[in-house]
Amino acid sequence: MAEDIFGWTGKILRVDLSTGKTSNEPTMAYADRFLGGVGIGMKILWDEVPPGVHPFDSENKLVFMGGPLTGTLAPSSGRLEVCAKAPGVDPFIPTRSGMGGYWAPELKFAGYDGLIVQGKAEGPCVLEIFDDRVAISRAPELWGLDTYETQRCLSKKYGKHVRTLCIGPAGENRVHFSAIISESGYAAAKTGMGAVMGAKNLKAIVVRGSNGIKVARGEEFITLCSHVTKLLRNHPMRKWTSQGPVKGQMEFAQRHRTRFASCFNCPVACRSFINMEGLEGGEVMCLSQYYLNLGAVNDKAAWNGKVLGDKLGLCEYTLYDLLGWLHEEYQAGHLTEKETGMDWDTFGTEGFIQKALHKISHRIGFGNVIADGPAGVFKYLGERSRSSYEAHFPARGQAEHYSLRSYPVALMQWAVGGRDPISDAHDWMALVYWAGIHWPRSQKGALSPERLKVIGKEVYGSEAAVDPHSYTDKAKVAVVVQNMSRLKNSLVLCDWSTFPILTSINTPDYKGDPDVERRLFCAATGMDVDVVQWLKIGERIFNLERALLVREGRRKEHDTVGEYHFTVPETEVPPWEVKREPPPLADKEKFHVMRNEFYDLRGWDKETGIPKRSTLKSLDLADVARELNDKWSVDFTNDE
Repeated sequence: MAEDIFGWTGKILRVDLSTGKTSNEPTMAYADRFLGGVGIGMKILWDEVPPGVHPFDSENKLVFMGGPLTGTLAPSSGRLEVCAKAPGVDPFIPTRSGMGGYWAPELKFAGYDGLIVQGKAEGPCVLEIFDDRVAISRAPELWGLDTYETQRCLSKKYGKHVRTLCIGPAGENRVHFSAIISESGYAAAKTGMGAVMGAKNLKAIVVRGSNGIKVARGEEFITLCSHVTKLLRNHPMRKWTSQGPVKGQMEFAQRHRTRFASCFNCPVACRSFINMEGLEGGEVMCLSQYYLNLGAVNDKAAWNGKVLGDKLGLCEYTLYDLLGWLHEEYQAGHLTEKETGMDWDTFGTEGFIQKALHKISHRIGFGNVIADGPAGVFKYLGERSRSSYEAHFPARGQAEHYSLRSYPVALMQWAVGGRDPISDAHDWMALVYWAGIHWPRSQKGALSPERLKVIGKEVYGSEAAVDPHSYTDKAKVAVVVQNMSRLKNSLVLCDWSTFPILTSINTPDYKGDPDVERRLFCAATGMDVDVVQWLKIGERIFNLERALLVREGRRKEHDTVGEYHFTVPETEVPPWEVKREPPPLADKEKFHVMRNEFYDLRGWDKETGIPKRSTLKSLDLADVARELNDKWSVDFTNDE
């Protein structure tokens, strides 16, 4: 590590699987503008993955990035961002997927801020990273093994202290929603990064490091870390067994949890480790309990679905909506048992989920259709299924995450996003929906309307920002949430139950500390930036992502969601939503006004949805503007 670099290690490892060559790139060539994580990951994709590249082409890059706080004492600093041109979105775009656990800190301890994987190996292989020793080893014996078996084999070969990322049969067979798995439930999912790894014949990456991480101002940094820990202790997500107050999930976890589980250096420990007789153990949070929520007939069937999904390497969030949708199509008479080879009348049983996931992950029969993801299934079913497709997958073929019809903030985020926008941007939802609406009044930390308004004014500049169902100031909220999301996912810190800390049960007025990420960054790196500069970095990263989408053809007409959400009232809600009367419906006229307001706030052209040249220049992205215009013929003629 360079003597004058703090927080970062200063190196990004590059591995070419086609040639076997490895090299190091200087982190600081990127870090001043893009920090790390999703910021640097997207810049590498901008520089190295031209539009038109297919996710499974050897020209695609698979980027694993930690950040300047990864592996430090900063609470929840065990996260990783995986970036690539991805098959799990429709259309295919450069995007991201986050992962918790312990692998990212280990890569940092080995001396690397990130890893760029390019090319394609001739056959199945394992990438070994042990400090300065980097090697690619042939591994045909691992191909076909599930993720649990793979990790056991690698632990036996390299020792129990190695940290592993790997894919299962789903990734090997390029299932569009396959995940990269670590341990018993940490997953980079939603966008199909496992399939990109499989297309490169990369079965696993093992890492072991022996280095430390230097911080610039140690005493200040430790004080800040202690402050954050105090704010986060006894977090309500722990009380609610990682799920929020969803009765079935809570009761399941309470019946079978043997301990709470945590990612690297996290005081929340929001995950529940489940053991059930006759089945493998593992960790659960949120929709990893997808089969339980789909109506599994008993606990064993529910847990079988969860464990099997992880072992095969499938995104369980996608499975929730995809299998639920297919079951509805069967009940509507649009699918038959004969054409699918699946006994839909046994839906919810252990036998059904075992057969279904096996067919999907190995692309057998109708499983081959499902393996191409929601967009592939819609193509098979045709226009008759459009409404049900859009109900489950509001935009970009991504499974719904919070109600677009009930919450204009979610509608705005989905409309302009490139993938599920809320998975790594829960800020407003955690504040307004969970703490303000959904937590029982008896729950410590439940926020009154008056307290919500105070926090809304402080964080978003408006009391109306926390009115959950109005369109007022929601474009402004979306901008703030997006910018803050890019910052925490570039440091990289946890979004789910930690940052930004807008509220805490451990202060008299439940006040949080939404600026503490910036102060942690400054103390760790010695690079002092004020609040305005800090938010500008988040804005820069978001606009770089937008430039990537524009380069792939994204325009204003694509910044919307399925027509279903504007035409069909929400009469049925999933178990984590609050049912409203009268049933809510997205207002298209108000949405268009909100979208124009968003474009104005972002400095994007209201006719095209393209960031203005002046906007990009103001964000120190003049090089991006120049390349969009000169190389990719993007027209800035309307830019004043």
